[in-house]
Amino acid sequence: MKKIIIFKTGTDKKPITPSSRCRTATASARERSEKIDLEITKANQTRLVKEVERNSFSFEKPKPASFYINKAREKFNKKNKGKDCLFTFENRGKVFGPMLSTQIIKSAEKVKNAAKSQRTIDDIIRESINGDNFLPDWLAERPDYQAIIVDGNISDICATPLNNRTEAEKMMFIKWLTSARFFNKLANRVIKDTCDKLIRVKFKENDTIIKKGDVGDCLYIIYSGKAKIQLEPDIIHDIIGAKSVIGEHALDTNKKRTASVIALEPIIAFKLTKTDYDQILLNIKKLEKYKSSKLLMSIPFFRNWSYLKVQHLSNFLIKKVYPKGEILYDKGDNSDTFYIIKKGQIDIQAYVEMQHINRWPTGCKQWKILEINKKYIVTIASLKRGSYFGETTMIEQIPRTYRAICVMDTICLTINKDEFFENFSVKDLEILQENTYVHIPKEKDLQKKLIQEMDEKVSNEKAIYDSMEVDFNNPDGRESLLDNKTKKLRNWIFDLKKRIKDNTTEMNKRVVSQNKKSISIDSIVMLNSFCSDIKKTKVK
Repeated sequence: MKKIIIFKTGTDKKPITPSSRCRTATASARERSEKIDLEITKANQTRLVKEVERNSFSFEKPKPASFYINKAREKFNKKNKGKDCLFTFENRGKVFGPMLSTQIIKSAEKVKNAAKSQRTIDDIIRESINGDNFLPDWLAERPDYQAIIVDGNISDICATPLNNRTEAEKMMFIKWLTSARFFNKLANRVIKDTCDKLIRVKFKENDTIIKKGDVGDCLYIIYSGKAKIQLEPDIIHDIIGAKSVIGEHALDTNKKRTASVIALEPIIAFKLTKTDYDQILLNIKKLEKYKSSKLLMSIPFFRNWSYLKVQHLSNFLIKKVYPKGEILYDKGDNSDTFYIIKKGQIDIQAYVEMQHINRWPTGCKQWKILEINKKYIVTIASLKRGSYFGETTMIEQIPRTYRAICVMDTICLTINKDEFFENFSVKDLEILQENTYVHIPKEKDLQKKLIQEMDEKVSNEKAIYDSMEVDFNNPDGRESLLDNKTKKLRNWIFDLKKRIKDNTTEMNKRVVSQNKKSISIDSIVMLNSFCSDIKKTKVK
C-alpha cells in the first residue's frame, strides 16, 4: 500500500457571518482568499498522489551506433534463419558500417544468386567493395564518412596480424595502397603481397625517419602526417605527406641513404623491409630501370655512352610526378637536382626588370616624374620529352638563375647533386653544357624581347582598328548605331575588345612585382640631368 500525505490548510478560523460583508457583495474578500488557498492545496495533493503512483525509471546513456546496427543484424538473421541463405555477418561490422535494411536484403539476395554460380561469399564482398554498392549515395559521398569508415580503418588493419584480417579488410588495404602513385600501375598480385608484408610504425614530431649516410634496410609509406627531406643540414629540399614513399632509392642501388627525412608532425607509416622488397618489387623496379635506360638512349647526349654506363646511371634516377602549375624551382634556389623529362612539358622562365617613366609640368619651372619599376616573367624555352635541364647552375656551383614551371602534368627522372657528379666525368660535364637545351640570354636581350612582344601586340591592334574604319571606342553610341558599317562589324568589334582585354590580363599576370616612385623637380638643369642619367642606364 502506498501512503498518501494530505496537508491541512491553515489554522481554524471563525465562520464568516453576513454582517462581515458589504451589502452589494456576494462573498467577502476573506472568503475569496480562503477559497483560492483551498484550490491550491487540492492541486498540490493531486500532484503528490501522481508522483507517488508513477513508476520509477533511470536515464541511460545513449548507446553507440554499432549497438543498434548489431541488433538489426541479429533480428535479420533470426528472421532468415530457416531460409536458404548463406550470407553471414560475422566480423563484417567494420566494412559495412551503418547499412540500411534494404541494402542488407539486397546483399543477401546477391549471395543466394552467387551460390548458384559457384562463387564464394568473399567474391561477392570484393565486388561490393569495388563497386561501393552497399552504401547509399548520400552517405558514401560524405567526406567525413569516407575519412572515418574507409581511411580510418587502414592503420588498424595494418596493425592486425595477417591471419586475423578478413577478406574485406584485405581488399580495403589493397584499394588504399593502389591509390598511392608508387603502386598505382603495379599488378594486383604485387600489391596484395606488399600489403601482407607491411608493418605499422609511428614517429613523433622531429623524429628522424631516415638519416643521410645510413645503410638502407627498408622503405616507408606515409599514412598520415608530414615530413621534410634534407639533402644538406638545415636546407629543406621538399615536404612530403600521405601516400608518399621514401627510402626506396637506397634499396635499388644498395648504397647508403642520400638524404635525411625528419617528421614535421606525428606520423603513422607502413614499413617494408629490404628482404620483402627484393622478393616482391625488385623485378618490377628492374623493368622500370630498363624503360629509363631506353629513354636515355633516345637522347642524343647519351647515345655515345655504353649500355652498361647508361644502365648504371638509370639505377640512380628517381621518377617524380609534378601536377600542372607546380614550380620545380625558382630563381635563387639551391642547385641540387638534375631533371630529365619523361612525359609532359616544362617552361623555363626568366625575370626581366623594366622601367616606365612619365613626366609632366606642375608649374612654371616645376615638373613631376613618376617612375614605375616592374618585374616581368619571360619564357625562354619550352622543354618536352627527352629534354634535360638544371645542369648548368649545378655544374657552375651557383644558385638557380631562372625558374622551371609545369605547363601540364609532368613526369621527370631526377638525380641529386652528389650522385650526378659521381656518374658524370669532367669531359661528360663539358659536353653536357655544350649541348644544353636552355640558353640563358643577357638581361638586355630579354628586355628587347619583352619590348618587341608589347610593340607587336599594340601594332597588331592598331592595324585592325585602321582596317575597320569605324568608331571603335564607342560602338554603342547613337551615331554608331545609325552607321550601317558599324552594325555589320559590331560582332568583330566586341571580339576584338575581348581579345585586347585578355592580352592585358595575360600581361598583368606576367608582372611579378611593381614599385612606384614619385619625384618633384624645380629646375630645368635637374630635369636634363635626370633624363641623361636615364639614357645612360638604358645604354648599359
